[in-house]
Amino acid sequence: MNRVAELIYIVPEERDEFIDQVLHRSKYVEEFMYSHGMRNQYYFKMGDYFIMTFSYHGHQFNRDMEAITTDPEVSSRFVPTRRKDVAPEDLMKVSWWAPLKKMGAILTVETVEDKSYKGENMNPSSYDEDVYRYYWGDK
Repeated sequence: MNRVAELIYIVPEERDEFIDQVLHRSKYVEEFMYSHGMRNQYYFKMGDYFIMTFSYHGHQFNRDMEAITTDPEVSSRFVPTRRKDVAPEDLMKVSWWAPLKKMGAILTVETVEDKSYKGENMNPSSYDEDVYRYYWGDK
C-alpha cells in the first residue's frame, strides 16, 4: 500500500462545483477508482487550498492512474493541470494540483506495536487519552 497526497488549488468560481463533485460521486466513478487501486480517499480544506490523499492498493500505479485520467466520467473529477505547468503569475488564475512529498512517518503501526512506545494504559480505541496519560500522567 502506498499513500498519495496532493495539494489542489481551485479558482473561486469553480470551488462549489469541485466540492459537489468530490462529495457526490456516481457508483460508476467509485467502482472504477476502486478497481484501479484507490482506497480511503480524503479531502481536506485549508484556506483556499485542498489536500487530497488516498491509499493505493495495486501493482501498476502508472497504468492505473492513466486509466483514471483517460476515462471521461472519472477524469472530470480531477484537476488536469499540474502546478509545474502553470506560470508563476497565473497560479491564482487557474486550477492546478501538485504532488506532496512525504517527509517521514511517526505513529505507524510498527511504532505503536513496539512495547517501548506504549504506556501500560495504552488502548487503541482511546489513543489520544492514553498518549496524553503516557507522556503527561493522569490529571
